[in-house]
Amino acid sequence: MPAHSPIAGFGCAAVSLNDTLYFTAAEGVVYRLNDARDGWEQVATLKTPRIFHRLVDRSANELIALGGGVGEAIEGTTSVESILLE
Repeated sequence: MPAHSPIAGFGCAAVSLNDTLYFTAAEGVVYRLNDARDGWEQVATLKTPRIFHRLVDRSANELIALGGGVGEAIEGTTSVESILLE
């Protein structure tokens, strides 16, 4: 997984959709495992970056980010965010 900060993989969430693995973590970037399965591609960015959240599939081209902690104080959020995939 890409590491752009010391906590890049901390509190991440992942989901499989259409035989493809997606994940996001504290930075709010949504990544997809590439077809060769040897690297990651950025596919979206969350409006509200979060940790300790959940990712679920809603349809063939949409993920949902649920809840989690936000900010350095890790304040809880109840926000639900749609992630449209191309």
